[in-house]
Amino acid sequence: VKGVELEKINWISGKVPEINKKYFARIRYRQEKQWCELKIKDDKTFVGFEKVQNGVSLGQSLVLYDGEECLGGGVMGSIGE
Repeated sequence: VKGVELEKINWISGKVPEINKKYFARIRYRQEKQWCELKIKDDKTFVGFEKVQNGVSLGQSLVLYDGEECLGGGVMGSIGE
């Protein structure tokens, strides 16, 4: 999977991440952080990964990081762009 749509988003850091900026994401516990980019299209939020991700399960959480700072995340609701 190269990207997912996020649902039930919760930005716990107090700041909404910038669009089209490089971040890290983690989709599995203890997974090495993966480079990604946050995109919004038609009022939907997508995370596009730099590398193809294996083992993506819809309904799992995706956590977004700016370096070591956890920004929050959401539930992977569908395969994105």
